Amino acid sequence: MQDTETKDVYGEYKKRWKQLTDRVADELAQGFTLNRIVIEAELHLIGGGGSCALDRLRAWLESPNALRGESRYVGQLSVADEMEKKLSAWFEQLDIERAAAKTTAPAFIETAVSRKIWSSFEQARELCELMEISAPPGTGKTHAIQPYLAQCRKREGFGCPVWHITLSEFSVSLKSVLQLITAEVQPDHASSGREDKDFSSVRMIEEHTEGRGGLLIVDEAQHIGDADKLHGIRILNGLRYFTDRKLFGIAFLSNGEIYRRVAGGKHGQLSSRMEASRVEIKGVPDEDVDLIMAAHCIGGKPAREWCLKKAKGAGGLRALTRAFSHARREFGEVNHQTLTMLGRL
Repeated sequence: MQDTETKDVYGEYKKRWKQLTDRVADELAQGFTLNRIVIEAELHLIGGGGSCALDRLRAWLESPNALRGESRYVGQLSVADEMEKKLSAWFEQLDIERAAAKTTAPAFIETAVSRKIWSSFEQARELCELMEISAPPGTGKTHAIQPYLAQCRKREGFGCPVWHITLSEFSVSLKSVLQLITAEVQPDHASSGREDKDFSSVRMIEEHTEGRGGLLIVDEAQHIGDADKLHGIRILNGLRYFTDRKLFGIAFLSNGEIYRRVAGGKHGQLSSRMEASRVEIKGVPDEDVDLIMAAHCIGGKPAREWCLKKAKGAGGLRALTRAFSHARREFGEVNHQTLTMLGRL
């Protein structure tokens, strides 16, 4: 009888944990960070407060059994139970606030482009290969990343081996890229403040990725193609080491500069690996414009013609959704009339 009751209790808190961790994954996909969740849900007040709230949240996300040991005082909730209580209250308040904000635009809209990018991620991961996903600016490349991570976290748990780094003009060296990867695959190591040499970083990455069937998503990867020739090719050859060792696949999100750089020079080892697995998205399909309009409750043939023209121009869907935001801010609603009036301001 006692064993049955124990199983029932375990099943109940595991179910609650899964619901809450799935919701955390969804909020991360909408732009929240774990630090922001700690602050807004007041998780730092649990267990006497302190600066380790983020570490506790990460531990709880990894396993339903984490932080669920006996409390120091009789009748006191475990740390896990307290976290779940605070998160539940915060999510409830968040839902109330969002329901009241009727003019809030949808956070993410699944499009044909995002589905193609997700499929490419899966291919790069499954085949453990270098893949460049090339698309013009504003087609939704970056916006597809966090929802994909949310899917993986909900399916495989927060310990899933899918990592995401974003490059910039300040990270166009192999050392900088290795540090970004290290911070993703082993956050505790990165937070220790250690700055290892390239070889040590590579060994650490190997140890934490081998046999896991992972994927590294590199956003704004065009910076590699734009970099000085020596730096760019060195970074690509360094990353090729991980796919050649079958440690994890790598998906580059860029505007096409990487393959153009590789194909334009004598870099057969790189170009031969990337040529067969390139994905090129030409632009914004009409279907995606229709989906964006429907999500924003915008209709009518004149409005559709205006939106198609805007989305096919410079900036793509980014320019289109910004126009929606400006129209809503200036006129309180979005329709063909208010969108047309934007050009007269």
